[in-house]
Amino acid sequence: MALIQATVKSITGRALTGTTQSIVFNAEHIFDWEDFGADSRFRYVFNPNDRRDKALLVTIDEALSAKISSANTAWGDVICKLPVETSVGGSTTDRYIPVRSITWAELVDGQTDHVYVTYNEGGFKNVRVMVPFSLNDMVYVGSTGTSSS
Repeated sequence: MALIQATVKSITGRALTGTTQSIVFNAEHIFDWEDFGADSRFRYVFNPNDRRDKALLVTIDEALSAKISSANTAWGDVICKLPVETSVGGSTTDRYIPVRSITWAELVDGQTDHVYVTYNEGGFKNVRVMVPFSLNDMVYVGSTGTSSS
């Protein structure tokens, strides 16, 4: 499984930043993926180990057949380095986390080269950090453990 980028049309219980929003998902957290007209939809959980985590229903603008090969890509490195910033352009502190613990990445408001990354720490704690990566960089991190930039 891998980190995949998709253009989201809707998510139950969550507002999008526009009419659509690009988000990076952890393919291991997707289930019940099906075609939905010209689009596809799936259920997504932030922490599949937590029975209390309610699945979100996510609709994306691509058919299942168009995304399934990227979802089935093998992981690269086990550990990745995230250069965490507290503000855009600020100093960074490297944080090393298991790639599989990454659950979600989305653009920081008005930025194309900074994302908020949410990952699972320990059993049930979700942590959200800002890193100076694009969404494409995050997909690359999932296959190599490092940023392409």
